[in-house]
This record gives sequence, structure tokens and C-alpha cells, in this order.
Amino acid sequence: MKRTLANLSSVLGGEAAVRLANFFATLAIARLYGAAILGLFGASVAAATVAVMFADNGLQTSAVTEFSAAGGRSRTFLGELYATKAVLGVAALLPLASAALLQGCDRLCWTVGGVVFARTLLQSFSQLQIAVLKAVGRMHGIAPVQGLHAALLGVAAFLALARGWPLGRFLAALLVLQAFEWMLLSALLAGMGFRPARPGFAGSFALAKRSAPFGVASALANLTMRLDVLVVSALFPIAAVGQFSAADNLLLVVYLAAALAGSVLLPEMVRLKRSPADLSGYAGRWTRWTLAATAPLALLSLALTPRLVGLLFGSGFSQAGALGAVMLLAGPLIACNSIQLNLALATGARRAYLGILGAAALLAFALDCGLGYAFGLAGVAVAILVREAAVFAGFLFLRSRFTARLASAPVAGWSGERT
Repeated sequence: MKRTLANLSSVLGGEAAVRLANFFATLAIARLYGAAILGLFGASVAAATVAVMFADNGLQTSAVTEFSAAGGRSRTFLGELYATKAVLGVAALLPLASAALLQGCDRLCWTVGGVVFARTLLQSFSQLQIAVLKAVGRMHGIAPVQGLHAALLGVAAFLALARGWPLGRFLAALLVLQAFEWMLLSALLAGMGFRPARPGFAGSFALAKRSAPFGVASALANLTMRLDVLVVSALFPIAAVGQFSAADNLLLVVYLAAALAGSVLLPEMVRLKRSPADLSGYAGRWTRWTLAATAPLALLSLALTPRLVGLLFGSGFSQAGALGAVMLLAGPLIACNSIQLNLALATGARRAYLGILGAAALLAFALDCGLGYAFGLAGVAVAILVREAAVFAGFLFLRSRFTARLASAPVAGWSGERT
């Protein structure tokens, strides 16, 4: 437990710093350039993130679950990870560029979208390197690298606000700093002796095939998370998208924190999968602690979020405050659902989870469109809460199916048998 908490502190500390700095950068965009530019930026981030996560194809999870087992061929495996990532990442650009051409995007849209995609792809490479550090149990180096990135990003956002930087300069700074993080992580891995060797086509193809089930699960989860902004951008004017994006940025903090916490639990879950009772108890303890920590915060957000959004984003984002208050009620459900994702990945119960995520994505699209069309942005906010509750209910159903096979008392999880 101490080892898990130490790793959790390093990973969450570094990522929390970067996410906080990114949030500060989003605030700078909102205050400097207004709701319309924030809407364009938010829609670009949502589209790029979905495309890059599908292109990731589960490589981050494969790095955690397979790198340690690679042994003497770890350098070749690392090369296969990088090569597969690069090919699939470039392929992800094609559908986005095609969609932009069909919609007749102007120069501003191409500029923002292009920089956002490049930055998202670099960020995905950094996350792959962090996954390797998780796999080898050397997570202590993550926090210093990401802390430095966060500090520089915070300085850039402050300078942009203080000196009124034009949009192009600010976007360029965001891209350069993400590249800087990637280079630092590359140097860190190289210093530990993990230098990629030249990969073979057969090995890279086999890796892509093995990682695909993980990738579908992660991509569906990310699609569900980002679908709200994509649907809003299709239904409402760009200024309204900016209002929704401001509130959605608060919810993304919850999603990302939950995903990071779950990913730290994954290696220990993999080690415990041969003992269903121990795995059940481990998952149950973290589920109970997560609920105890997040439920009071979700209730508190009802009163604080409207004021907080107005304070952070400015008086022009008053509508975003009410939206955020409703959306953050889903926080405890999001955190628990993340634990179930990693439990499913660790035990091999992926098909059941894919069924839930696929249904969740379809439900999200239907609810966003239906409630958004009927009730506007507030309807989409309610749709998020309903969707996460439905996913949680799906996991409760799975728990009832698998509890009988566990040697311990019922908890929120399932055994290592495949469905």
C-alpha cells in the first residue's frame, strides 16, 4: 500500500501540476480572446483528443502490462512502441483534415486546429513514456519533469495575460512547451538505459494487434468524455460552445484525475489478479475511499461552482457556472467508473467493459442530441450526469454476475475470468 501511495503521489503530483497549468492557460484564452475563440479551441481539443486516443490503440496500457515482461528485448519493444505510435498518430490526422476541408474551415480554424493536434500528439507520446516509467517502477522522475513543464506553462499564460499576446504567439508557446516535456522524458528514459532499438515490421504489427482491445476501451471512454463538446459544437453557435467549454474544463479535471488514479492502481491489480480475494479487497478499499472523498466535494460544488467560474473565467461566462455545478455532480461516479476500467483491464474482463462503454457512447450521443435540442446547454449538462449513472449501474450489474466466483465478500469489481 505504501508503494502504491508513493507512486500515486508522484504521478498525480506531476499530472496535477500540468493540468492546473493547462487550466490556467485555458483561462488566459477565455479572458484574452473571448467565448468564441475558447469555443473553437475547446472543439479542436475535443476532436484532436478523440482522434489521437483512437490512434493510441491501447499502447499506453500495453506499455504498463508488457514492458517489464519484455526483459532482454526491452529496447526493441520500446522501439516498437514508438514506431507504432508514430504511424497511427499520423494516420489520425487524415480524418480530421478531411472533416475540416468538408466544413470549409477558415484560416483561423486551420491554425488553431493544427497547433492543437500537434500538441495533443506530442502529449500522447509523453504519456506513452510515462507509461514505461510506470511499468518499470521508476515513477519518481515523472513529477520533476511535469512540474517544470507546468511552471513554464504557467509563466507563459501569465505573460500572455499581462502583455496581451496575440493568439498565434500563445498557441506556439503551448506547442513548444509540450515538445520540451517530451524531450525531457526521452532524456530521462535514456539516462535509465531505456533507449529504443530499431523495430521490425512484424513486431510492431503484432504489438498493434495485441494492444487493440485495450485501445478500443480507452478510446471509447475518451470518446464518451469528449462527445459532449463535439455535439454542442454541432448544435450551437461557437460562442455557446465557449460557455459550455468553460464548464467542461472543470469536469475534465475530474475525468483526468480519475483516469490517472486508476492507471496507478493498474500495475498492482495486475500483480494481484491471480488471487481473486486479494484483488477484490484491494479494489473495494479504493472504491470506498474514493466515494468517501468525492461525494462531499460534489455536493459542495453546487454552491461554489457558479461563483468560481465567474471568478476564473470572467463575467462573460455566467452561464458556464450553472452548467458546471450540474456537471460536477457526476464526479463520484466518474471516479468509481475509472477504477472499474482498470480492474477490467487487469483481469481480462474487457469484452464486458467494452459493451458498457459502447452503450455509454451511444447513450451519450442520444442524450446530448435529444436533451440538448430540447433544453439547450442545460440539457447536455444533465445528460452527462445520467450517462455516468448508467455506466455505474452497468458495473453494478457486472458485479452481481461475478461476485459468486470471488472468494471474498462482495465489492465493486469482478474476478479475473473472461466474459
